[in-house]
Amino acid sequence: MVSKEELLQDLHRFVDNEGRLPEYKELKVSNGYYDINRYVRNFGSMNNALEIAGLKIKINENLFNLNNLNLKTLYMIGYIIGDGCISSREDELSISCAAQDKEHLNKLYNYLNLDTKIQYKKGYVGNKQDSYTLRKNCKQWKDDLSLYGIVPRKSLISYIPLYYLKTSEEEAAICLGLLDADGCITYSKSKYKISPRVGIVGSEQLCEDFKYLLIKNNINTKSNVRKGSGNVYQFEINGINICKKFNDFIYQSNELEELRMDRKYNKLQDLINNH
Repeated sequence: MVSKEELLQDLHRFVDNEGRLPEYKELKVSNGYYDINRYVRNFGSMNNALEIAGLKIKINENLFNLNNLNLKTLYMIGYIIGDGCISSREDELSISCAAQDKEHLNKLYNYLNLDTKIQYKKGYVGNKQDSYTLRKNCKQWKDDLSLYGIVPRKSLISYIPLYYLKTSEEEAAICLGLLDADGCITYSKSKYKISPRVGIVGSEQLCEDFKYLLIKNNINTKSNVRKGSGNVYQFEINGINICKKFNDFIYQSNELEELRMDRKYNKLQDLINNH
């Protein structure tokens, strides 16, 4: 017979192992944890069990307030500009990622201190990639994010809120968020060498703002913002020297190591170091 105390200890073990609250479907014997049905029988609901265990989370509603801006918050603002969505009918923020980046979505989940489930969506014809999405209703978040141009149907009017960026580190933080959300790191290959490339996509203004910040930080590029398919624009830098400068700029703060997307970071290091 499993006691209530043992069940609560197992919840803490999950949090210690995974660094986050469990999704209910993860609580099963095959994963090495007590089954969720035990919690329902003993505590009435999973939420009750979490609260009794001292694991019930309350979000910071003032996270995106102008008075609370820091490098991590600016990174999140950049990421949401690139890959987030505000509902036009509800006060809901949602952030999605492809299945390969679920680990990174867990980082954002933890930083936002969410108590909602990460939702899974299987790929379909026309978009075969499986995806994960986190969602949270918070009116204060919606109101504060609107100050940075993050509003419903923002894709065609998005921009970088340059006015709020006071230092190079802050500029790098929001650019890193954009890169991790909607950027790509790849290479072009010629007969003699491999040349790294970094690019982002978005509205024309967003791409122009991104280019402006690179030039402002002595990453002098002759590349232009180009129109892609539909109403999407793209901006790209290429070449080993300029990508090295970009790397030094974008990853200058150690504070963002716990939030950055490791997959893209490692890819850029590999391209630069093995040029």
